[in-house]
Amino acid sequence: MFLLAACLTAVTFSCVPATPHVITDTNFTASCLEGDWMIEFYAPWCPACKGFVETWRQFAESSHTSGRIKVGAVDVSQNSGELLHKFIIVMFYLVTAGRFMIMSLPTIMHISDGVVRPYKGPRNLDGLKEYVGDGLWHNIDPLPWWYQPASIHMYIVGQVYWASQRLTEIQHVLMDEYKFSPVMIVLIVGTVTILVGCACGGMLVCLSEISNRLRRQQLPAPQQSPRQQPNADNAMDTTTEEIANQNEKKDSDVRKRTKKDEQ
Repeated sequence: MFLLAACLTAVTFSCVPATPHVITDTNFTASCLEGDWMIEFYAPWCPACKGFVETWRQFAESSHTSGRIKVGAVDVSQNSGELLHKFIIVMFYLVTAGRFMIMSLPTIMHISDGVVRPYKGPRNLDGLKEYVGDGLWHNIDPLPWWYQPASIHMYIVGQVYWASQRLTEIQHVLMDEYKFSPVMIVLIVGTVTILVGCACGGMLVCLSEISNRLRRQQLPAPQQSPRQQPNADNAMDTTTEEIANQNEKKDSDVRKRTKKDEQ
């Protein structure tokens, strides 16, 4: 009876269909940058994404059975709830989508040990299996280094996406709940933008001035050549010579006047 129950339990769990891993900003870096992954970027409102749901689920189940690759999905529009209070709404997924510079949906990316390649094959189960099983991704050039989502600058791009979404949400909260007019919102955003720009510009100027001063202090003092160095004896000789020339000139003028008077 015990063996029969164990077998039934194993069969029951093996029949449960595998679903794609849910990828968020919190587990992207820790999970998706190691091993082989196929990740789909989608949105629930996208018609093409809706038609691709069953194919992607079957591909995830097939990959789970073979164990060759992990299959994940990123919902680029999913809200994760509220933080602190309703004025600040947090959306984790847009940062990851921004790092990949997702411009169309659905988009499929292949990741192998942190190296990202775009999938441009057929959007059917056989094409996906062939891409992974036959190793066709080896024939695809990876994204250039400056486009790799694991880089620092692409992380900054993702944060810019996140900030733009936060501003949009704050605008909706101000208009819907606090009844701010669009003109008032524009004035607030413009003022904050100017203040932030002035603060950043002032910090850059201060850092530049400090850097220049430190650089000037580290430079060696310029040394004068022997010809350029002042010499007290030479200066005294020059002064004496000038006085003698002036006296001689005066004597010459006196002699000329004397001759004129005699004539």
